[in-house]
Amino acid sequence: MSKRVAVVDIGSNSIKILVAEGPGVKPVFEKTLETRLSPGPDEPQDAISERGVAAGVGAVAALLPFADLHGAESIAVVATSMVREAANRAEFAEAIEDCTGERLRILTGTEEAAGIAAGVATDPAFAGVARLGIFDLGGGSLEFIHRVDGKVRTAVSHRVGAVRMTRRFVLNPAEPVGVAELAAVRNEVNTHFAPVIADALKTGPLALAGCGGAFSAARAMLGARAGKGARETDPFLSVAALEELLHEVASNPLDARIAIPGVPAARADILPAAFATLLELAALAKATGFTHSWRNLRYGVAAEMLRRR
Repeated sequence: MSKRVAVVDIGSNSIKILVAEGPGVKPVFEKTLETRLSPGPDEPQDAISERGVAAGVGAVAALLPFADLHGAESIAVVATSMVREAANRAEFAEAIEDCTGERLRILTGTEEAAGIAAGVATDPAFAGVARLGIFDLGGGSLEFIHRVDGKVRTAVSHRVGAVRMTRRFVLNPAEPVGVAELAAVRNEVNTHFAPVIADALKTGPLALAGCGGAFSAARAMLGARAGKGARETDPFLSVAALEELLHEVASNPLDARIAIPGVPAARADILPAAFATLLELAALAKATGFTHSWRNLRYGVAAEMLRRR
């Protein structure tokens, strides 16, 4: 049997496990637990709350047995923006290790972006694409990677994830989200990403790859309309479709938003800010839409582990 590895990816909104084997990165098993580590409005904003720590440790402990069940020879547990920027990140890492015996690797923004690029590189959908712009929108941060002829030219990470943008600019996530609030989100994204995207466009038009929960939520919503699962839908998400989805989620209060077919309840509060972010990125890149990839950071970490054999 080919070597198998497992990656547990601790994000702001969810914690995921991938068990994969070589050659390449062939997925054997995947599972996601919706576990928001980011602080609530009534919790300290610079740390992972006691609630978050308990939920995060519990989720990692619940996922790790799948690594053994599926024959993983080595395991990596990695964390991204929300953990690396938390004042109590060392305590969180210690709690993970005390409970599970696994050491937590807290990635830098550069390492996170490089891992995302490596993960997307394993997706056959982008084989042979000469100029690619990769966006990964999480709860805490947003990454942009510019790839030309298979080589990374630029990789940046900024703290404009969907949870952060919702906390900063949406006055009451339980109510419909107004035009001014969405414009504020888009303006913040523009401030951080306009220069780097403009520079990338100097090499020529970019095909756009999109990763993260906002993209999978969009596919789930579109799939529900057609009686399909998210993975059965077209991976291309057009600007027109995203505009329609943004209007649908932003014009409804949270309880009605959660009831929309395909909307993940755990992400319903942040979807207006998330979709507004995607639309601003498409506008900056002068693109008609994104091709969604399920293969982001955890695939990149798995690819690195498999190369070590």
